[in-house]
Amino acid sequence: MWVFKARICTAVLACLVCILSAGPVFAIVLHDDDEPTNTPHPDVLGSWYNDASCVVVAPNYIVTTRHQGGAGTVTIGGLTYNVAQDISHLTADLRVARIIKPGGEYANLANWAELYTTQMGSEVGEGIVLGGFGKSRGVELQTEGTTYGYGWTTESSVGTQLRWGTNEIDNTGILTDEQGRTSQVVIADFDDPDAPEGHPSQYEAALAEFDSGGGWFIPDGDLWYVAGLSRGVTHALLYQTWFRNNVNPNKLEPDSLDAVRISSYADWIYDQIRHDGDANGDLVVDIVDLTVVAANWFATDPLSWYDGDFTGDGDVDIADLTALAANWGPVFLGSGSAPPLNPPGDGTVAEPAALLLLGIGGCAMLKRRRRQEHESSH
Repeated sequence: MWVFKARICTAVLACLVCILSAGPVFAIVLHDDDEPTNTPHPDVLGSWYNDASCVVVAPNYIVTTRHQGGAGTVTIGGLTYNVAQDISHLTADLRVARIIKPGGEYANLANWAELYTTQMGSEVGEGIVLGGFGKSRGVELQTEGTTYGYGWTTESSVGTQLRWGTNEIDNTGILTDEQGRTSQVVIADFDDPDAPEGHPSQYEAALAEFDSGGGWFIPDGDLWYVAGLSRGVTHALLYQTWFRNNVNPNKLEPDSLDAVRISSYADWIYDQIRHDGDANGDLVVDIVDLTVVAANWFATDPLSWYDGDFTGDGDVDIADLTALAANWGPVFLGSGSAPPLNPPGDGTVAEPAALLLLGIGGCAMLKRRRRQEHESSH
């Protein structure tokens, strides 16, 4: 597999300069026009300015790659948001951005993807759905009448149409680009659909320009976890995708595609997007978050951050309520970043001690009510 990885072109998808005229706007290279129907919610993916894609990972945060440069705006679900805070990883091709509405209000997006973490196991061998707003399959590339690959469509900026495809993660590795960014990555390839020895997926897909920062998603029941952010592909400098050798098309030679490995950076991302006491991720700790904590008080199922488990111990108890009380009010983001112009609520901040008593009383009442309901049912 080291030979396989050595073929990966260090050129990245969004740094290419396209001087061709604009054409049909699609995304993701597939062998035909069929796309999977089982995909994440479309609003989990967005476009980063005019040269890349991005993934929503919290109500007010997106992640993307950083090789494409900064951006003033992000488009998600057809709506435009401003980038209020842009946080780049020190070494990897990865950034987290906090977004707000044009008027300064919190974005408060309704759909996002959870992060794939090391606790979930290795990504190798996992089937993925990948999506992006980049270019798609163009003209067929042939040698002696046999197709070995495709050119890309000719649009000159990120598209407006999201496209989905599938693949399988073959390997993991470490790649360094021309700018010295070193990233942990997951790796796949673009197999010939008629070559079963390559194990092509039903909607086998590769990446193209402007797909950078788009997501590689792994399903788990009804949930979708983002496992990678599209970063590079073998023949990016040629604006082409190959699945056979261009000189001898009888020889299989699938292009390699890679993505920044989210599990390697999940802890860092969580440090940027999660704030103690803020269960719903709207950047303010308030009665909404207290209600979440109360609703999950004494719950027996393993709980997550968005259920009020701020300590990560699998339940909601006094430690989580204490964290909420200590951080009541607008979240302090640090790094010299100003909060949104119009935070929700009237700005009133409760005394932590009073809030803690209120929370304990509310949780006790909820517990008593549940006990009464249980007793009345017998």
